[in-house]
Amino acid sequence: MTHKSHYPGCQTEMIQEIAEDFRDHPVVTVIPFCEPMIMQGDHAGISETSFMLYLERDLVDMTRMGEANYQDHGWTDTNSPEKATCAKGEDDVNQVITYLKNEIKKSFNKL
Repeated sequence: MTHKSHYPGCQTEMIQEIAEDFRDHPVVTVIPFCEPMIMQGDHAGISETSFMLYLERDLVDMTRMGEANYQDHGWTDTNSPEKATCAKGEDDVNQVITYLKNEIKKSFNKL
């Protein structure tokens, strides 16, 4: 499996190309994954912060956000980490698990 969680889009294209290069390989199966393939992603915004609130809440320090972060990460009112919730993180994690489970099943069906 290849995974990348950050951007830009050229990285998403790269892992998809790598998977395509191995599509007919007799032994190796590459399952590409990154958030933009299945959901609206962001860097340290609502999506990734929600993931962490669900997975490891104690590692999230919401006091470290400031105006510079908005400029650096391109956050807006709709994707800012202040809108992150544990419930959204759980939903997003379940989307990832469902996607990966289906991709793994597909790869086994090819055997």
